[in-house]
Amino acid sequence: MSEPVIVIHGVATHQADAFNQTVEDLQQRFVNKYSGSWNFIPVFWGDLGGQKQDITDTIPVVSDTGVRSSEQTLNKEIIEVLLAGPPEPDSIREDPAELIVRGALSVSDQDTATSVRGSGYEETLRLAVQTELPKTAVLQYVQDPKILNEVGRVIGTGTKNSPAEGASTTDSPVRGSDDTRGSMLDNIQGTTESLLESIDKIVGLTVDDVLGKVNQGIRENIAAPFVDFFGDIFAYQHHPLEVQQRIWDALAAHAPGYGTEQSPVHVIAHSLGGVVAFDAAVNAQHPLWIKSLVTFGSQAALFEVLDPRSGLSRYIHGSPVKLPPTVSRWTNLWEPIDFLAFTAGTVFRLSTGEQPKDVAMNSSFTQIARVLGITHGLYWQSDDLLDWLNNAFNR
Repeated sequence: MSEPVIVIHGVATHQADAFNQTVEDLQQRFVNKYSGSWNFIPVFWGDLGGQKQDITDTIPVVSDTGVRSSEQTLNKEIIEVLLAGPPEPDSIREDPAELIVRGALSVSDQDTATSVRGSGYEETLRLAVQTELPKTAVLQYVQDPKILNEVGRVIGTGTKNSPAEGASTTDSPVRGSDDTRGSMLDNIQGTTESLLESIDKIVGLTVDDVLGKVNQGIRENIAAPFVDFFGDIFAYQHHPLEVQQRIWDALAAHAPGYGTEQSPVHVIAHSLGGVVAFDAAVNAQHPLWIKSLVTFGSQAALFEVLDPRSGLSRYIHGSPVKLPPTVSRWTNLWEPIDFLAFTAGTVFRLSTGEQPKDVAMNSSFTQIARVLGITHGLYWQSDDLLDWLNNAFNR
C-alpha cells in the first residue's frame, strides 16, 4: 500500500485544479528521483481564502491634477537616492559644479577666440554654475558624474557661440572692444544660468512624473499580492477549524485511519498551509498526529509569537515553546529573501527536546528565482525540496 502524504497549499492558491496538478507533478518528480510507493494527497482550502475581485476599486488614483503639483517641492532624500549615481568613497567624490564646468569645457569650439574661450570664459562659466546650481530644486542633488558631465556639455554647446549683446556678428571677439568682450562674458553667464534653470525644471518634472507613476504602479500591482497573503490570513483566522477540517476530509477520502496517534501521517505544507498543519497538530480537542512535517516559506513561529496558540505557552526570548508529541519531526525550509518565510527552531522545541530543523535554500534555482522575483512560490519546483522530503520521510 502506498504511504500517504498530505500536501497543504498556502496563500494565493484559489484554483483547485491547478493545485491538484502541482501536487501530482511533485509526486511524480519525487518518485522519479527516489522511487518508493507514495500517495501525495492534496488538501485544497483556497475557496475559503480571501477574495480579491474588485479590490482595485479601493485604490486611490493619482491623476495629473491630483496629488502632486508643479509647485510642490520634491522630497530631497528621494531625489538624492534616484540621482546619486554609482557609489564612491567620499574622499574621491568630486564637486558637482566642477564636473559641470569640465563638461562644458570639453565642447570644442574652433571658431571662438582663445582670449574669450580661455580663462575669462572658464572663470565666468565657473562663477555662473557655482552661483546657480545651489538654487536648483533637483540638479543640486545629482551626484552621478555622467549626468553632470552631460549637463555641462549642454551648457558648453549653448554658450560657445553666445553673441555679444549689441555687437555685430561680423566683429571678431579678439578685435572687439573691452565692452564687447565684457558684454559677451555677461551673456555667457546669463545663458549658463538660464540653461541650468531649464534643465533643472525638465529633470524635476521627469522625476516627479516618474515617482507618481511608480507610486500608482506599486499600489495597483501590490493590491492583488496583498490580498492573496493578508486576505487569506484574515479568512483563515475567521474560520480556522473549517480550513483544518479539509485535512480530515482528505484523509477520510484517501487514507482513512491516518492522522491518528496509531497511524501518524507525513505532511508537506507551503506558506500559510504550514500554519494550518501546525494548528491542526496542536489542537487539543482533535489533534492531527504528524509523522514528519516539512514546511517551506511558512510562518508558524511568527503566528505563535504574535498570537500564542491555545494550549501552548507564550514564547519568551531564550525559552522555546515545547510542542506536544503530535509533531514527531519537523523540517522547515526558507529562502533567504522570501519575506514571507520564517524560521522555527528558535521559537519551538519538539516534545523530545529536539529543535526543528531550519534549512536555508540557496541553490542555483533560487538564484534565478530571485532575479525573477518569484521567491515565495519557488519551493515547489526546487530539487532541494525533493531532497529534504526524502530526508524527512526516511529518518
